[in-house]
Amino acid sequence: AVLPDTIHAVTCGDDGVCWVFDICTGFPVQCLVPDGWAAGKPRPVRSVTTICDSTHIVSAGDAAIGGVAHVWNWREGRHEASLRCGGAFLSSSDDLSARSAILGCADGSATVWNWNSGERVVARMATGHVARFLEGTEDSVFNANESHPVIARALGLVHASLGAVTSVAYTPTSPGHFVTGSADGKVRLWDAGSGTLVRCMMGRHSGRVNAVAAFPDLFKAASGGDDGVINMWDLTSGLLLRRFEQLYAGPVLSLQVVPGGRAFFAGSQDGYVRIWSTESFLLLCGIQTGGGPVRGLALNPSNPMNQVITANEDGLVRVFAPR
Repeated sequence: AVLPDTIHAVTCGDDGVCWVFDICTGFPVQCLVPDGWAAGKPRPVRSVTTICDSTHIVSAGDAAIGGVAHVWNWREGRHEASLRCGGAFLSSSDDLSARSAILGCADGSATVWNWNSGERVVARMATGHVARFLEGTEDSVFNANESHPVIARALGLVHASLGAVTSVAYTPTSPGHFVTGSADGKVRLWDAGSGTLVRCMMGRHSGRVNAVAAFPDLFKAASGGDDGVINMWDLTSGLLLRRFEQLYAGPVLSLQVVPGGRAFFAGSQDGYVRIWSTESFLLLCGIQTGGGPVRGLALNPSNPMNQVITANEDGLVRVFAPR
């Protein structure tokens, strides 16, 4: 993910470490190491997302039992809070304007985090585990036997009916909603405030959905899956607008939409990043990254069409300038 300052990017991987890089120089500026790593028990970090102040990030991944998410002050390299749930975290998304984040979980749930002024509350109503921390506090995790009704109303626990929630994305045009992709091949639209299902898209992928991305200026979303297909959806009607087929490219692993929605980037199993036009529906160009499957993609908001960052299977992070 590119941090809001557009100068730094953060990556995560199977070694359990989050690295913050300077995009221009490529040099690491911070290394975030969770507890247990030095003891030889690293847990893969599956996703990382930013928080509105450019200083904090949330990393989420596997744990021995269930999943754990960490909140970091990356500038100081300080761990500030943790949350443990019943399934490994697979995906995350953020809505900077609404000060909230969503974590998709392997048990088929997506937990909405709301960040309030001076206080941050995280709740998972299904298990009664609650993590709360205030500014300046470090010992911040506790368990609650019952979910607090106020928290239950303020946040939301969403259960996808089938399969793990493998990808999540907020809809910028409607901050109260978010999109999920699941292992059952379905794309769903949810109400973040109430946790209710708004709409299930009329169609599906033939395999699991690996990535979803929302369009910034339109109530639309794109999804990519194991079938190697990218679908573009109308979130208002649930209809399939367009189907982009990447022959022989393998599963689509990552997606990013350009600000303005004129194009999107898709990273695939074959190590290519392909740029598709949403106006002509044609392939604009392909980038051979040379590092194996493209597990993650990020665009620099200040220069989205000319600076794309990839995280590849070989463990390297690369910055490309498409022309």
